[in-house]
Amino acid sequence: MQGLTGGLVCEKVAYGNKDGLIGVIEVPATLKKDEKAAENLTLEGEGPWSVSFCGAEMNDGNKWGTGYRNLVVRKFKENVAGIENGKPTISLPFYMANKDGKHPSVDLRFVPREGVAAFAPGDTVKIHVEWVSLPRVADDYYDPNEIFRKHLTDYPGTWETTYREAKGNNLKLDVEGGVVLENYPINIKA
Repeated sequence: MQGLTGGLVCEKVAYGNKDGLIGVIEVPATLKKDEKAAENLTLEGEGPWSVSFCGAEMNDGNKWGTGYRNLVVRKFKENVAGIENGKPTISLPFYMANKDGKHPSVDLRFVPREGVAAFAPGDTVKIHVEWVSLPRVADDYYDPNEIFRKHLTDYPGTWETTYREAKGNNLKLDVEGGVVLENYPINIKA
């Protein structure tokens, strides 16, 4: 997956699972092309997993009216060489730097788990992801949801907002007379 952060400068990336924060990666201000802020990072625990480009801002210095990028991985299943894996692995390579060449941004790429050099015929990867752009601060939010506005006031540009999105939309459905095909977005076969 390329270009996830677009033209945003990102100084840290937080990642977590259904239970909350797993870790935070500080993106080195000296990161250069062909370098990575993280390589072969497996998102541990149970999903949904989340990756947040915390408070990223435009590389032109614009600090208003821009969201920051986040990824929610609802489901992941990899079968390579007959071995199943249920946890996604990512890398965070250099993407671009702002005009002064400092404060680089990183990209996000899904990569095979550690020890897998290539895919072969019959290998599969099934993944359900959501790419979410969230307001960095409450002043950038224009809808009437006051609970969300208060959350943005309390947690501006943080991983907590991505976690809130991942956890809050991890719906558990009880259906009579049909079968749940997908929990989010809701898809039911009657």
